[in-house]
Amino acid sequence: MARYRTLTPLALATIAGVSTALMTGPTSDAAESKAIGLQVITFRPADYTGSEQDCTEVVTAITQYFLDHYAKPAERERLSRAENGTELSILVNNAPGKSDICNAPEAYLAERPMHRSLPLIGSKVSYGMNLDGTEDGHETAKTCSHKKFTGLNGEPGVDNQLYRALGCFLGYRYEPRGQEDKVRSPFDYDAASKGTKEFAVGEQNYLIQITPKEGAADGEVDVDVTNGRNSVVMGGNGKPIGWTTQTVDPDPQFHQHVKGKLVGGHLTTEPFDFLLKRHYQAMRGVYSIRDARFDLEIKPDGSARGVLAGYFPIQDLYWFIPAGYGRLVTASSSLECAAMYKTMFEQADGYPDPETGQCTALSGAMAMELVPAFIVSSEAATQLSSTETPSLPQGK
Repeated sequence: MARYRTLTPLALATIAGVSTALMTGPTSDAAESKAIGLQVITFRPADYTGSEQDCTEVVTAITQYFLDHYAKPAERERLSRAENGTELSILVNNAPGKSDICNAPEAYLAERPMHRSLPLIGSKVSYGMNLDGTEDGHETAKTCSHKKFTGLNGEPGVDNQLYRALGCFLGYRYEPRGQEDKVRSPFDYDAASKGTKEFAVGEQNYLIQITPKEGAADGEVDVDVTNGRNSVVMGGNGKPIGWTTQTVDPDPQFHQHVKGKLVGGHLTTEPFDFLLKRHYQAMRGVYSIRDARFDLEIKPDGSARGVLAGYFPIQDLYWFIPAGYGRLVTASSSLECAAMYKTMFEQADGYPDPETGQCTALSGAMAMELVPAFIVSSEAATQLSSTETPSLPQGK
């Protein structure tokens, strides 16, 4: 685990030609004076939406699907009337055995095995990385057979089954709130939409520290990832500002350390297991990504942009929002729990169950935007906040 300095950062340093903040480093004072601090302001699935082969169908709520496939023909017109909305909602969200569509998806699908899967993304291009080391997606000891994407710059063998499975699912796609007809880059900042709102309103705070190894060659660095105890600070223009002081969450469960390389402002890391607290509205859980790795470009102004790719355990993905809100979300929004659960397992390509061989995780990537930050330990923050401010002379 990193050792964070207890002093207030006071200066700027330069690493590989990139202007950076003096931070709290885990090594010597010389390395500490060159450490880079970053605060996440955007963290959402890196979907390449809007291409010609994107989606032939975008899935919305389950109500019409239920009427078309499960309701008796003689009942469809009656159930479609507004005054029968409560009855329809109960029927939509419960299989004949009364299992809740969201909180018991396996039981629901067992009772309705022919329930639909989600339509798959049609694009052959995707953000992400080659995670399994194969060019064709053939089965390996840690993966199941799957199709590959081509990267946006022509990179072969990109893995992103999370995008393939859920990219046509309106409850998952990034389409700015109130502007659902305008598909944008996942890196675009929109404080009202998922992936940025959580940070803008202070529900989540993720910090990254990059510290050079003293005397090491080839740009070797130590990278520490942790939750923060403060919030993103918003400017008068409604966008986050950098160079604020951010305090590390002291809980060691949510600290990860990984080796990386920083060459010419380009950061890459070895695989590691990413685990940070996740908070969105009423929901609390974790972001769990196995074999995760960063690919970030750090700009001269200290900000950064890139992706975090790895394998997303399906159970962690599913149980955060659909199951937590349950049938209320299914009935009133674009979440379709049973189809979502079924499709994720159909497209899973990582971490096969040793008994069944069924893969239990989806390859994927998160789009990230970050601003520079001064990072201090919780002990340092306490020390600084308890320091008395000298009294100013009083005029007579």
